[in-house]
Amino acid sequence: MDKYMDKVLVFADKISNNRYLKAISNGLMATLPINIIGSIALLLAVLPIQGWTDFINSINIGGYFSVGYSMTVGVISVYASFLVGHRLATEFKQSAVPAGIVSLFAFLM
Repeated sequence: MDKYMDKVLVFADKISNNRYLKAISNGLMATLPINIIGSIALLLAVLPIQGWTDFINSINIGGYFSVGYSMTVGVISVYASFLVGHRLATEFKQSAVPAGIVSLFAFLM
């Protein structure tokens, strides 16, 4: 059993040290705060409590919560494409922001 576990650990170590996979993982993990903010905005927009719904409708801010959701979770692929390019450039010790911008433009094309 230990023989197989050692082989699995060696394989997992090679995977975890791969620069490309590490950049993808770190780039997607960097989108976590954006996801949290967007999820909270969506929860506030559709919370099914009558008092809360009446309050949101009385001051007319439900649309703002929907925009908050759309600008965060709705366009998460845009943020992810920038951040993956940014993290990959960081892995290779290159200029991170221009690489992120190129990655974003390549995604948009």
